[in-house]
Formats: sequence, C-alpha cells, structure tokens
Amino acid sequence: ASIGTLQPEHTERAQALRLPIDPRTLVASIGTLQPEHTERAQALRQSLPLDLREATRAPTTAAALACGLLLDTDDESLRNRQHALVARLAGATIAAELATLKTSLLALPQEARLSLLLLTPPALRQLPPADLDQLLATLDELVHANHHVSLFEFALQKVLSRHLALAAKPTDSHARYSPADVSAELSQTLSYAARLANADADQALTAFNVGAAIFAGLHPALKLLPPEACSLLVLDTALDRLALTHGPVKKRLLTALALTVSHDGAIDPNEADLLRALAATLDCPMPLTAD
Repeated sequence: ASIGTLQPEHTERAQALRLPIDPRTLVASIGTLQPEHTERAQALRQSLPLDLREATRAPTTAAALACGLLLDTDDESLRNRQHALVARLAGATIAAELATLKTSLLALPQEARLSLLLLTPPALRQLPPADLDQLLATLDELVHANHHVSLFEFALQKVLSRHLALAAKPTDSHARYSPADVSAELSQTLSYAARLANADADQALTAFNVGAAIFAGLHPALKLLPPEACSLLVLDTALDRLALTHGPVKKRLLTALALTVSHDGAIDPNEADLLRALAATLDCPMPLTAD
C-alpha cells in the first residue's frame, strides 16, 4: 500500500475545484459553534438524499454508508472488488445495505462526503465492540484496495476513528507537549497544506509563511519541507503527536492551517478534507464556510 507524496496531478485537480472563501471568516470560526453553524448543518442534512439521511440512523446502515463512501467513483471493476471485500469482511447484511445505497453515494459531491460521515458516529457507537473493530478493519482494507491512499480516504479514517475513540475513552487525551516540542510536526503539517494546492514552489512558500507567522518566534523555527517529505504517512504521525498539545496550541495550529490553505482567498475540497481531519484529530470544532 502506498501513502505517497504529493504529485502534480493532485495540485492540478485541487486548483480546478477551488471555491471562493473569506480567510477572516474561516479563521474566526475556529473553536466556535454558533447558531448559524447548527442551521447550516441542518440545511446540509436536508439537502442529502433521503436514503442516505436515513442510513445514518441505524448501526448496520451507518456501517454500510461508511464503507460506501470509500467506493471508487471511476473504476467499476475496482468498485465491484471493494463491494466483494465488504461482503467478505463485514458480512452479507452490510454488503446488502451497501448495494441499496450505492447509486446515491456515487452521485454525492466530494464536498458533502465528510459532512455525511460525521452524521454516522452516534449509530456506529451502538455496534458491539467486535463488530465495530471489524468495520474499522474493513474500512482500512477498502482504503488500500487500489494500493494508494487519497487525502479523502485518509481524512475519513482519521475523522471516524477519532470520533469513535473519544466516545470509548473521553479522557484519553492529555496535554504533554509545548509548541517547541512539536516544531517538527508543525512544519510537517503546514508544509503538506501549503503544497496541497500549490504546485509552484514560490506559491507554496508564500502559503506556508502565511500560516507559520502564527508561530513567529518559536524555536526551532518552522520551515517549509520539500515535496518528497510531504506524505500522508508523515502527516498521520504528526497529527497524533499534535493531538497531545495544549488547547491554545491546537487552536493556533488550526488558525495557521486555515490561513495557509485560504491564503489566496479560495479553498478546494481536498483542503476542506484536510481541515476536517485536523480539526477532528485535535478535538476542536471548526465549521467550514465553504464545504
């Protein structure tokens, strides 16, 4: 399986899908949950197909939904192999539920996928522990079915595992690290974000510096890493360590990341997925204004 470095085609696709956003609005939303955010979440839910909304409410259908969000949207042959994998690992019942949801899932826009996933944890927590472990193992197999891990797949696993882990052990996370202790991880995270939609080296550096300014004066100073050092494997390890920092550090990091990805006044679905994964890992609410 490959959790690889960023490739030129990743940034080209990202740039093609960029949506306007006010960076100041995005940054101001960090750590807050206002009535309009709740209203927007309700509106988003109502905009989803009825079968998908209903599927989030029961353990078996929520499990099928989580699996279905990982089905390949382009390769029917791969999609069929993934469905067979669900039947083998998660069972015939979940596979049958997945078959009924497949059409709606394949038509779902990328920007709505993580929002839909975030509706499933209450139902998934009702699964017996052994079934939940089997579901998480199935999701991991689905992610690696094509021997490549996309940012969305990474974010889905990160978001779901974090929400379920917190439900099982709400006090599992204790602050251990200061900003200086995680300087390397801060550089890794902001470097990945800066290069995500910026193929041009100068643009990536500009984006990185906008975010890194939040940690001005930190020693050792943050630095932009080369593209080959910006992999999801590195990011995954960095986020786990950053989750053990103090609350104010987490909010500064989310602010820095938001400034990095929206430095040009736009955000793309990949960047939105990255923000969601980071916010979930750091247990900090971050309503997105353009997702």
